[in-house]
This record gives sequence, structure tokens and C-alpha cells, in this order.
Amino acid sequence: EHPRIGSLGFLPKKRSNTLFPHSYNYYRNHYLPYPVLKSFYTFKVGSSHVSKTSLLTQGRYNKQDITDEVTIIECPPIRVLGICLYTLSEHKLVKLNFLSSKIINLESIGNKNQMHQKICEQNFKNSLIHCSVVRLLCGIKQNNSLKKMGSFRKNLEIQICGGSIKATIEFALKLLNKNIFISSVIHEDDTIDISSVSKGRGTKGVVSRWGITRLPRKTRRGLRKVACIGAWTPSRVSWTIARSGQKGFNIRTQLNRKVYKLGTNENFSFFANTSFDITTKNINSMGGFKNFGILHHDYILLKGSVPGTIKRPVFIRACVNFSATNKNLEKTTIKFIDTSSKRGKGKYQSSSDKFLKN
Repeated sequence: EHPRIGSLGFLPKKRSNTLFPHSYNYYRNHYLPYPVLKSFYTFKVGSSHVSKTSLLTQGRYNKQDITDEVTIIECPPIRVLGICLYTLSEHKLVKLNFLSSKIINLESIGNKNQMHQKICEQNFKNSLIHCSVVRLLCGIKQNNSLKKMGSFRKNLEIQICGGSIKATIEFALKLLNKNIFISSVIHEDDTIDISSVSKGRGTKGVVSRWGITRLPRKTRRGLRKVACIGAWTPSRVSWTIARSGQKGFNIRTQLNRKVYKLGTNENFSFFANTSFDITTKNINSMGGFKNFGILHHDYILLKGSVPGTIKRPVFIRACVNFSATNKNLEKTTIKFIDTSSKRGKGKYQSSSDKFLKN
């Protein structure tokens, strides 16, 4: 019998080195016949709830209205700043070359700039011979609510999946110095994988960290402990024994998460109206989202909760191991999106609703 409750697969439970998780494991997306982007960086806004009609024919709530928790995730546009070429060397990726938008858009002022541009182009052509992976260097656009988060790394790499190297390079050159929007990566009713850094809890004991049972009340020298940390021999503590230490602030990945709605800032989908609820109201809750403010960019409604605090970066990618269950294949028909205040009792859905009732 082990003196702990909890999976050892999450060891080591140490603090994450970065707030921006990444993943370059795309499995089935690597073998697509054409180049495509399958990942995006977003930010957590807050949570709400929606009412929808269940269309699961085998479920007991078939054709009935159910309420689901949703997480609102802001998706600001990503600017492509450059192209990074990698090659495989001893089972490791090694960067071959980097092509920025400044080199391509270099104005020919004098012989020095012309020579520099020719040298860069020649080096880039030579590196294409050994190239095996192409990634885009992207910059994340900040709004006022995200600036309060403090200084963080804004330049990140996103991998291009599928296609030959020549087609991938042409695809990357077309995107250079342009904005990428979330609508070109995922769509409504898609299933995606998310990665985020969980909320930090600091140093915790074995009861909180591993969920072990407390000892009886009259135990000498404390009861929130592991009674026996191992046998006399071998004379060392095994790695499977529950010990106190860091809890939280770990990178966690969740698979097959359902996208309920994708709202674009340019059209009517940005609002929280539905075919059943025709009240014109914004997706922002009354008074703004708690600890975040007002949402200005594109967004997605994701079923369930997301690890981490408000304003924390969330890495999104197309699901690598899609499970064709009835829940994942179900088409969502949202009837109502809650936009009441998340600070008080939440009596009104919009400011016009407030004035009409008063």
C-alpha cells in the first residue's frame, strides 16, 4: 500500500520556466499534403455559462436544454516577424537560418545594403537544402488590459504543419509581415488541445500536495504527515513516497476541448446574440470581466475551465488525437449566453436591460 494518492506521471512537480507553453508535437497534422497553421497563442479572460440544446440521441438529456460552463479566451491577432529554418542533427533541432521582414523589405540605399541583401539571400538558399522544419517568428499584440500583466516575452515561434519544404517556404513568405487571425486556424465546433500554466499555490505539505489521509488526532509530532517513509533497507527515501514541496504553477495540457463559439471583431458574431435570445448585447459582462477589463479582440468560447489565472497565456493547437465520440461530433446550438456582472448578484444582462426594468 502506497502512502499517497496521486499520479506519479506528473513528477517532477516543479515550477514552470515560462508563462508561454509550447508544443511541437502535431502527429497526424505533419502528414497533410498542404502547409497550414495549426496553433495559436491566446489569453484567458474569464468564465461564464451558456444554455444550449443537447443533441445527443443516446443521452438522457436528448433535445433538452442544459447549462454548461464556458471559458472566454481572447485571441488578439499575431504579427509574423520572420521565418526560422531548422534541421535535424543527432535527433535534435538546430537552427539553420533566420529571415526577417527587414531583410526582405530592405531598401537599396548604397552598395552596402545591396551586398548585405544578396549575402542574406544566398545564405537562405543554401540553408533550404538541409531544412526539415519551418517555423514563424510571431509577435503578440498587446492591449491595455494585458499590459498590466508586466513585462513578458512577446516574440514566439509557431510551426507550420504539412506540405513539402518548398511549399512551406512559399506559404511562410506570403504570411511575412502580415497578421494572423484565430478564424484562419480554428472554427466553431472544432475540438482543440490547450496548454497553460496552472495557478501557483506555493510550498505545500503532503496532505494538500498528494491528498494523503491524515493520521489520528492523538498522533505525536503532528498528524499531517506520512507515517512511514520507507523500510530500514534500502536506507534512502524512494521517489514514490509523498513529500512536501511546490504545488501548482505547472504546465498542463488538456486534450479534445470543444469550441462552442468563435467571435470575430469585424462582424456580428462578436455580440452575444443568438437566434433564441435577440437582445442586442456585447460579449463583455456588465462592468467588464473581473481582473481583466473589456474584451476588444476576437474570442472563443471554450467548454469547461482552463488552468491558470486571468490574463494568463493559453496555447491552442488542433487536436492531435481526435476521438470521434458523440460529444465531440455534436453540433452546438447555443440558446443563451450569460453576460451579467461577475462582481455582484448579476441581475441584468445589459445596460439597456437595466434601464428598461428600472
